[in-house]
Amino acid sequence: MLEVIIQKTLDHFLLDCTFKLDREVLALQGESGAGKTTVLNCLSGLVTPDKGRIRLNDKILYDGADGTFVPARFRNVGCVFQNYALFPHMTVLQNVTFGQKNPDRQAAWNLLESFGLNHLADVRPTCISGGEKQRVALARALAGDPDLLLMDEPFSALDADTREKLYREFFQFRSQWSGPVVMVTHNPLEAEFLADKVLKIEEGTVIRERYNHLEGTVLEYRRHEHYLELTVRCADAVLNIVKPDYFSMENIRAGSPILLTIKPEHLLLYRGNGPYWTSADNRIPARVLKIDRTRRSGKILLEVGGNRLVGAVPLDILAAMPLAPGDDITCIVNGQDIEVLKI
Repeated sequence: MLEVIIQKTLDHFLLDCTFKLDREVLALQGESGAGKTTVLNCLSGLVTPDKGRIRLNDKILYDGADGTFVPARFRNVGCVFQNYALFPHMTVLQNVTFGQKNPDRQAAWNLLESFGLNHLADVRPTCISGGEKQRVALARALAGDPDLLLMDEPFSALDADTREKLYREFFQFRSQWSGPVVMVTHNPLEAEFLADKVLKIEEGTVIRERYNHLEGTVLEYRRHEHYLELTVRCADAVLNIVKPDYFSMENIRAGSPILLTIKPEHLLLYRGNGPYWTSADNRIPARVLKIDRTRRSGKILLEVGGNRLVGAVPLDILAAMPLAPGDDITCIVNGQDIEVLKI
């Protein structure tokens, strides 16, 4: 459990941030200069708040009232920096070993294997890709078995394809290490996709706190544009999907989390219950919230299971559709158009 109440006077504003975090991912989201990285620096021990309190599990890291301040090296906090901060004169294996409290080459090797980096063990960071550097930085941060993981814009320097791949690896990593994570991002889609809780910060002030997991009647949905997360509430509530071979259907049972991606253009939208017969094998009930006809492809914002879903329709077809906010519709999608990211 992480409990944070901090204030810090910066050049142009007062940073005032309060939150609690259990074994979840928290995203600090906002524009550059909003104070997000300063929060991370206060948590890591690189910056001292002016007042407040930071507690991690049973340990007080900072208390402005009695002067308690635990230096960074004694906090047992793992950090992944925006530029990864790998040592260029060390090999990948040496970088990971450096993160251990008691250097253990075999344990570091095992960690490299879990991240698919063992073939790069003797290579220096200057000779590997950005995505590989990010995984090495994450492996090094976890090598010390931290109580808390901090990530500062870890995906911002990557191209779109690499970033998408590492998003998937992030969820795989979370299935193996479930400690609290505080991640800084200026990207609202990234915050929505990766985090369990989001704090929106503007000029040092938390202006909005949001949980991404909202309860549905049968399924729990989390969705933004391309991504849909379901938690199965009953055994027969599973979408029909064309799944990769490395996912076992035996893992899909009540209470199992499933992370999917469905592109808006793959949703077929029908008023009411839709056609009686269709070759598509998934029907998702939804309600129209908003219709946007200002783009080349019209967007329809839908409410699904307590959260939102986006469908894309060509403007000429949208003009002929008798849809209005408040209408109940059915989204139909083929299993082959649903990509499984995590089970």
